[in-house]
Amino acid sequence: MRVLVADADPDARAALCTLLRTIGHDPLPTVQLSALAGLAQQPAANAAVLAAEWTRAQHRTELRAFAQTAALPLLLVTDLNEENVLASVAELPVFALLPRPVQAAALAGALATATARFAELQALKVRCAELDDALETRKLLDRAKGRLMQLGMSEEAAFRALQQRARDTRLSIKAVAQAILRS
Repeated sequence: MRVLVADADPDARAALCTLLRTIGHDPLPTVQLSALAGLAQQPAANAAVLAAEWTRAQHRTELRAFAQTAALPLLLVTDLNEENVLASVAELPVFALLPRPVQAAALAGALATATARFAELQALKVRCAELDDALETRKLLDRAKGRLMQLGMSEEAAFRALQQRARDTRLSIKAVAQAILRS
């Protein structure tokens, strides 16, 4: 797995990279936290490990934007004694929290868990989009059938007419319904 690493402390970055190599992952060139926007441009990253500094208020918006742009499972490395870190993590698009000092086994487990949860979330997003589209299509079909029924067709005949027009024009039934509603 290719993993982005961002930590303001160069020694901490180097240690994380060493741990990632130890557990069989490929750390991407490490960056300072100030370069977060550039992280999203890294090719083929599978995850990102970020330092806890991203829990601070001034960085939350940037972290959320990065999470949307990069679409990666994010792991946050933190000192558990940092004030308000645990409370603020729940608001962030973070999939795992790792205490310092990071242990190889904990990092491996957190990466596996975060990657799995991220994949589940992505699948749910796709499914939600499909369901939204199906609902929108159903609403359009009902409205288009209603328009055809106003012209004297039965509900069944109106639906068959929509299906036939979709086949004849090689358009989706949704596109046919939209065309009928526009006319």
